[in-house]
Amino acid sequence: MMAIRRFLLTRGILALFWTALFLGGLYVSRVIPRGFFKKNINIIAWVELLDAHKIAEFERETGIQVNISYYDNKDELLTKLQVGGGGNYDMIITTGYVVDTLIRKQMLQPMDRSRLSFLAALNPALLRHYYDPKNEYSIPYSWSVYGVGVDVRMIPNYQEITWKKLFDPAQLSGKRTVMDDPRELYTMGAYALYGSSDALNKDTLYEVQKLLVKQKPAVEAYTDSGSAYLLASGQTQMTITEGAYVMRLMNNYPHIKFWVPKEGSFMTIESVVIPRSTKKLDRIYSFINFLFKTDIMKHHAQLFYFLPS
Repeated sequence: MMAIRRFLLTRGILALFWTALFLGGLYVSRVIPRGFFKKNINIIAWVELLDAHKIAEFERETGIQVNISYYDNKDELLTKLQVGGGGNYDMIITTGYVVDTLIRKQMLQPMDRSRLSFLAALNPALLRHYYDPKNEYSIPYSWSVYGVGVDVRMIPNYQEITWKKLFDPAQLSGKRTVMDDPRELYTMGAYALYGSSDALNKDTLYEVQKLLVKQKPAVEAYTDSGSAYLLASGQTQMTITEGAYVMRLMNNYPHIKFWVPKEGSFMTIESVVIPRSTKKLDRIYSFINFLFKTDIMKHHAQLFYFLPS
């Protein structure tokens, strides 16, 4: 319980840090006269995808003010969007199953591909996935791979780790954190039991659930964004999370490594979508093309370690 309290406190500190960074980028790094902005757009995105200093650069270039809201839970995002009908936002950056839900609820408008200058440069492997097979409504922005971050001082033979061992404390002891998204957690459980996420269906779901219950006593916390802190501080010996969070640590903590188990893994793709309700299309397409400029994509990838599309 004490460790969980420390985690919650740290999560609050991290939230304050990112808020301070964002506000600092908006109000300190740029000196923009009062009344400069005549237009604005409202964005909602994962907290660690957009750098406030680059947003300020776009604002200086265009005179368009970018108001950003953040979310750290995909179900929280869906609730916000469904309650408001998407009308509070002009652009969203989110993951596959959220895109799928918004498409099915007819809350998105098709992308006008003629207004996107970078399409030929997109990685084909990130296109035509289940949630938008023709990429009619979404454009991939960044991606990451799930694996395990390990403190090799505690687990020197980390290359022998498999998904099956990760989900069975009897085979691999030590405290761990696990992703907090139930869909992704069940997918990893299917890898552990059956060696593939394709095996996950209504008949195998209960067996995966039993596996997750068996693992629970060894789980310090269910979190993505807090996993890096808990691993770096020594409160956990391993974490099941996206590679981006672990890769950031590796520069300063040489005893931490990232490993993808031999059974394989899956990637998560963050995509840009436009709510059906927005009328600010000129501004939104201007912002999207800015985000996909080569130097801007490179900057965000080097800062946050999520891979560019």
